Amino acid sequence: MDKKYGELMSALLHKKEQCASDAEFRTFLLESARTLATDLATYGVEVSVRPASVKSVRNGGDWN
Repeated sequence: MDKKYGELMSALLHKKEQCASDAEFRTFLLESARTLATDLATYGVEVSVRPASVKSVRNGGDWN
């Protein structure tokens, strides 16, 4: 089954073809999310981006 994404993620996925690697695309996604969070704040909408280290710990990794 194909994953269905929202309009914003679908637009971001078009950039994936231009990225040389998954790591480069992930960096692009993180930068885009941070920019979006800043832009939304100008309209009084606050969002946060969870650091990768939190996900690692939740999956049994450590903080280092």
